[in-house]
Amino acid sequence: MVYIAFTLLALACLIFALRGVFGDFPDEWEWVGMVFAGVGVVMALPASFQMVWGRPKLLPEFENGAEGSNRFLIVYLKNPPVKGWLSGMLGVRREALQSLTAQFQVAEVGSGRIAIPIRQAQIYSDADETDKGRARTALPPTFSVAASIMVVNWHAGNGRAVVTPSRTAPETALPEGHYEARFVFLADGAPLKFTRRFVVGHGPDDLRWQN
Repeated sequence: MVYIAFTLLALACLIFALRGVFGDFPDEWEWVGMVFAGVGVVMALPASFQMVWGRPKLLPEFENGAEGSNRFLIVYLKNPPVKGWLSGMLGVRREALQSLTAQFQVAEVGSGRIAIPIRQAQIYSDADETDKGRARTALPPTFSVAASIMVVNWHAGNGRAVVTPSRTAPETALPEGHYEARFVFLADGAPLKFTRRFVVGHGPDDLRWQN
């Protein structure tokens, strides 16, 4: 906000100084004001663009996963780099998301009945060497998948769909039906909400996100 305010102040000074160009010929002090205002704008623009365009951006991607005979609903989490020639020219870079947590609940479509109360999601990422998932992680800027959360699994062994467990809630079976997963991500303390519907069918191939 400081950089943006400085930019606006510099632009105001420049406009005030340029009034002399279209009216009376600017005197030496007006020329000085124009020069300083122009320099201020040039210096402040990159920082202002970085403040606006370079902030972390959480981008979820909902995928139907398969591993052998098992099926699962997964959410990939990305923090994509800034694209565009102007941002590259100004040196704007996507900042890392320093703190990310996720929680979700599952409700029946139609009735709205809560099938799965709010539970903390385990986040899997390259930073988690144990591959057991974490309640909190960081998200660096990258075009590839940086982290993911598992929502529902279909286990071929017991022939049912189950919601993945958390530290405080056990693995929970879901009967056939249409559901809505409601996500709340805390990205550096700011809440971001997403919803996505999915289907639990009779067999593993019927477990899928809906577009």
